[in-house]
Amino acid sequence: MNEKYAEKRRRHKTLFVVEGIGGETKLLSILARSFPELEIDTNDVITYKTNISLLYHDIAKYYEDENWTDNGVEIDLPFMVSEIQKQRDQQKKQEDQKQKEQNICQSQFSVDYTNIILMFDFDLQDPHFSQDRIIALQKYFNEMTGKGKLFINYPMVESYLHFSNFDDIEFLDRTVPTSIKNGGEYKDLVKHNGNIEKFFDFTHTIQEGLKRNNVPLEMHDTIVRKIAEIKRTENIIDAIEDILEAISDKRTLNNLKHYFDAKYKEMTFIKRGESYYDAIRHGLEKLIWITLYKSLMIQTNTLDISLLSYKYVDFESVLIKQISFLETCKKLWVLNTSLLIVMDFNSNLIGSPPSFLLSNP
Repeated sequence: MNEKYAEKRRRHKTLFVVEGIGGETKLLSILARSFPELEIDTNDVITYKTNISLLYHDIAKYYEDENWTDNGVEIDLPFMVSEIQKQRDQQKKQEDQKQKEQNICQSQFSVDYTNIILMFDFDLQDPHFSQDRIIALQKYFNEMTGKGKLFINYPMVESYLHFSNFDDIEFLDRTVPTSIKNGGEYKDLVKHNGNIEKFFDFTHTIQEGLKRNNVPLEMHDTIVRKIAEIKRTENIIDAIEDILEAISDKRTLNNLKHYFDAKYKEMTFIKRGESYYDAIRHGLEKLIWITLYKSLMIQTNTLDISLLSYKYVDFESVLIKQISFLETCKKLWVLNTSLLIVMDFNSNLIGSPPSFLLSNP
């Protein structure tokens, strides 16, 4: 460890090293809200701003060893990425005089964290794409509580939205052709074929409605939380009106009441007696089980239902099978392994497999 690292430091729960600032951070926010047991702190997310192929190159360059995975080089990933981020911040500060006051990333070390998670896209379209290097990364980063664990999303992080509903058994056969050349094309495909993004965006929709109607910012969090906690058994519109009663302008209150009532009724997956927060967690549990099932199917070609357990998942095997499928069929299985982070922490958080999955032939 660096000799200067002598001060007593806060030991964080989990460090997330993610590829981008959009889809990955949104998914982490959803998981943090739905599974508070994970103790995800959004302050412990480092946005690396590069892809999985360049990650290998950056490690080789930083540790001055092109074959670092074979030569037993001990990688302190939090330190490396925080130092590279610090260099980027300093360079940006020098290039843009207006950014003199921006914060510079602080040095971090593996011992600061009990868990280290990497979330990256498969990024087939990248000109630096290398099967061997991605396999080497998956092989090396294989333990959350050690060097870190790599979760690859196929073809990218938005694959967690590529479901028609929370009971989408057809997802098990869902693939994407390599003719889709970039992330924008895949995101468009998900928007046209997925149908669950609006469910995840409900609280954001409420927030935006409050902003558009100039509701004081200090009221937002409480209103959003209380609406999301309304049980389906309640009279929804009356419950919303009670929540909005602090809004002094009655025309604004009335408009928002009817708007939020309509949006709540679009959340058709909320069952009687459930709140929005309850239903989202239950929906995510189903997606996680489907993802586990599909991961094992890819890995083994067939699946004995008695082996439906996270302990049997081998991400390196899944990756190799995906590459083989890519070479023979010019397709990838749609799969978001980042959803399985919850199971890696504690499989008991998500209850029993859904019945529609257990009855799948």
